Amino acid sequence: MARRNDHSREQLQDMALLASESIISRDGIAGLSTRKVASEIGYSAGTLYQVFNNFDDLILQLNSRTLSRLQSQLKQAKQPSAIATVISYGHTYLKFAQQQPELWHLLFEHRAANPDHKPEHLLTNIDSLFDLVKQELLGLKPLATDTDVTVAAHSLWCGVHGIAVLMLKNKLLNNSQHSAQQALDCLLNNFIQGWINQGENHA
Repeated sequence: MARRNDHSREQLQDMALLASESIISRDGIAGLSTRKVASEIGYSAGTLYQVFNNFDDLILQLNSRTLSRLQSQLKQAKQPSAIATVISYGHTYLKFAQQQPELWHLLFEHRAANPDHKPEHLLTNIDSLFDLVKQELLGLKPLATDTDVTVAAHSLWCGVHGIAVLMLKNKLLNNSQHSAQQALDCLLNNFIQGWINQGENHA
C-alpha cells in the first residue's frame, strides 16, 4: 500500500476523482462518500480533507471534470457549417447524457451546503461550453447583440436538456432513442430557422 508521501497533492486529487467516477458508475450517486473514496485509493478519509475542502468541494471538482469532458466531445463534433455544428452539438449532448448518465445527473442533482458558492473552475467550464454554442449562433446571425446570443444559447440548451431528462427518465411519449432523436431534430431545426429569421419581419 502506498504511503502518504508517495503521492503529491495533485496526484491524490486525480486518484480521488477517478475513484469517485468509478464508484458512481458502479454504485450510483447515492453510493458516493468520502470514506468509500478514501478506501478505494488506499488512504484515510482524513487525508481526503487535506486535498478537498469538504465533500461538496469533491463533487464540484468532479462536476468540473465532467464538464471538461463534455466540452472536449463538443469540440470534436464541430462541423463545416454553423447549422450542422449546432445540430451536432445537440446530438453530442444527448449522447453524452446516455453514455454518462450518473455523472450527468450529478451535475444537476447534487445539493451543496452553500448552493450560491460556485468555484471559478466550474464557472469557467460552464462559460466555455456556452461560448461554443454562442460562437455558432453568432455565425448564423452576425449582427445579433451579445445579450440576444446569450439568451438564445441558454434557451436552446434548456430545450435540449429537457429532451435529455425526459429520455433518461423514460418519460417521452414514445420511450425510445429514436423518439428522442426525432424530438431533438425537430427542436434544433425549428430553433435554428427561428433564430435566423428573427427580426426579419420587422426590418
